[in-house]
Amino acid sequence: MSKKLGNDYWTSIIESKRNPFYINFKEIWDYRDLIQLLVRRDIVTVYKQTILGIFWFIIPPVFTTFTYVIIFSGIAKISTSGINPIIFYLSGVVLWSFFNDTVQRTSITFRMNADIFSKVYFPRLIAPISSVLSAIIKFLVQFILVVLILGYLKWQGIYDNPLWDRIWLLPVIIIMASILGLGVGILISSLSTKYRDIGYLTQFGMQLLMYATPVIYPLSSIPEKYRFLMLFNPISAMIESFRYVLTGSGLFSWQSLGIAFIISILTFLIGLFAFNSVEKSFVDTI
Repeated sequence: MSKKLGNDYWTSIIESKRNPFYINFKEIWDYRDLIQLLVRRDIVTVYKQTILGIFWFIIPPVFTTFTYVIIFSGIAKISTSGINPIIFYLSGVVLWSFFNDTVQRTSITFRMNADIFSKVYFPRLIAPISSVLSAIIKFLVQFILVVLILGYLKWQGIYDNPLWDRIWLLPVIIIMASILGLGVGILISSLSTKYRDIGYLTQFGMQLLMYATPVIYPLSSIPEKYRFLMLFNPISAMIESFRYVLTGSGLFSWQSLGIAFIISILTFLIGLFAFNSVEKSFVDTI
């Protein structure tokens, strides 16, 4: 549908957004083919010209899990609250990897796409959105591995806790982790266009954050008087809830999950504000 501008008619009019929280969902949907191409590019580049191919999606979490089982469960004797150590560590590693991957991918949006952004117009949010979708596909591949291991443990009689009555929580947790990771990532990407130090500190900061998240230890191992501090780390509630979905064990709480959801939404809005404010002039500063 054409629009009139002066004495001429145009099919599209590109103008700067006045509302810093504005998202043009229709325009993003119109560019869904571009999203598909970017997602395919991200996935293919992982296993292109490799021998093991798509297995590189599951090799890192498998080796990380067995390392944690040997060191933290076998040597350090850290409790897993009665959860099978393999499932305990694998579930934490898989969800944390998804969140970390989302943040890392979206935090370099402006730097990695500067040439494209300066030459071709398309909704800039498409780049970080495609990164999130790529991370979700990687997570789903790893989640299949988790389900297969659960099935094997059930077959061996080691695990006997059906998750069908809790499985509906899984997409809720993934959506929350996606929103949080996207918000943190685009905020870092926006700030790093002017302050490069933030981009360099991201990887180091995410490593520190992992130790403040119940990936290698259960939340129940933290003294109750300090446990409330974990509420300020929303990914903690998501990991505990994820373990609850898989095993029926863990400190699942609607209150903590609700607080995590609110923090995730606020983080995304702050990131969106920064992203929309920077995208109009980032070419001059990057």
